[in-house]
Amino acid sequence: MKVLLAEDNLFFRSLLASNLSNWGHEVTCCEDGHEAWTLLQSAQGLDLAILDWDLPGAKVTTICSRLKQSPALNSVLVIVLVPGNHKEDLQEALDSGVDDYLIKPFDPIELRLRLRSAASILELRGRFRSGQGSDDSAGTVPSGMDILGREQVLDVLSKEMTRSERQQMPVGVIIAEIEHLAKADGTSPPPPDRTLVDAIAERMRSELRVYDSLGSYGDNILLIVVPGCNKEKARKVASRLKKSVKGIVVASGRKGFPWRVRFGVTGLVGSSRAGMEVVLKAADEALARARESSQASPDDSGPVSGGFDL
Repeated sequence: MKVLLAEDNLFFRSLLASNLSNWGHEVTCCEDGHEAWTLLQSAQGLDLAILDWDLPGAKVTTICSRLKQSPALNSVLVIVLVPGNHKEDLQEALDSGVDDYLIKPFDPIELRLRLRSAASILELRGRFRSGQGSDDSAGTVPSGMDILGREQVLDVLSKEMTRSERQQMPVGVIIAEIEHLAKADGTSPPPPDRTLVDAIAERMRSELRVYDSLGSYGDNILLIVVPGCNKEKARKVASRLKKSVKGIVVASGRKGFPWRVRFGVTGLVGSSRAGMEVVLKAADEALARARESSQASPDDSGPVSGGFDL
């Protein structure tokens, strides 16, 4: 990847730049916020910006907000390096649209894992922009793509709930249910096959941030964990995911059957005492309300029907 590294500490900047180069990345370095923004605007084909939280010259949140609002630059992923004594600033960083963060000091292995996830997301986005994320390629998750298994995603949720309590930060939980609909002639729908579920999971994962998690919760159900998002923000994420899967063409074994995705959304702030089962039950109840709503007022004009607990 082409990486911009903005860090005002010379020793730390040199160490990170050396690691990034050794891992095969093309690195451009700078030491203040003004220079970082200038390079972001002028660099060609930049993939990722790693920004220190305490950069002089311009606030990282301002830089990130400008990036996300710019059609020419909003594809650049942003990882923020937050000092351990600035953990209270994490929510501000997340609200500005950063894609990931690391708490200083951190192990280089941790950074390398985050870079691998970032590269996978960029690969997915590139495939969809070029029209390769459909038809025969749909449902094929790139090597290293972190679409998790059930136990893995539940483990992530447990850890994020603990982090939420420790840091007093919100965490959103989204359940997405994929189903086929009956044919126009009344033929009963079959359960969705793995190709369809994987294709939808792949597309959704490409729309999430690096530190968000998506995993299989059941045969046709996905569980999405979005740290830093309260229920309202998690709903916005779900709305974006809903839009992202419209128009997917999947070469599955269920030809002729339309399909839809419904969502249940919940969130918690600052406490894990309720227990993971309570949080999952709340999301499942939201999904049940979505089922009732779509049955009462079906929206089958496209592949995705309504389905949020709004």
